[in-house]
Amino acid sequence: MIKNSNAYSKEEIAVLRAMYSKHCMTKAMINESNRITENSKVAYNLLFPEEVPVLIFLSKQSEKTIKDWGKLHTNAFANTSIQRISKLEGPHYLQWDYSDTMAEQTASFLKEVGVTK
Repeated sequence: MIKNSNAYSKEEIAVLRAMYSKHCMTKAMINESNRITENSKVAYNLLFPEEVPVLIFLSKQSEKTIKDWGKLHTNAFANTSIQRISKLEGPHYLQWDYSDTMAEQTASFLKEVGVTK
C-alpha cells in the first residue's frame, strides 16, 4: 500500500492503514464494488463535459496490467486542450507515494487552464 517509507513515519503508516481499512469497508463501498461491472457499462460511453478541466493520474504499472487502461480514460475526453492524463511510475494508489508530485502537477494544470493564477 505504501511504497515510499521515507514519506511517512512508522506511526503515520499505521494510522493511515487503520483509517483506510475502517473507511473502505463500508456498506456503500461494498455495494459499489458489487456493482462495478454494471456501473462500468453505464459509464463506458460517457464523456467529460468539454468545458470542464480534467487531470487524471494513472499508474504506469496499472497500464501494463490492465488492457487499454490509458485508452479507457482518454476516450472519455471531449476537449484534450483542457483534459489530460499524467502517468506516474508506481502502484495503483499513487497518492501514497506521489502526493507532492500530484499536488505540484495539479497546481500547474489549474494555472495552465485558467482556474487559478
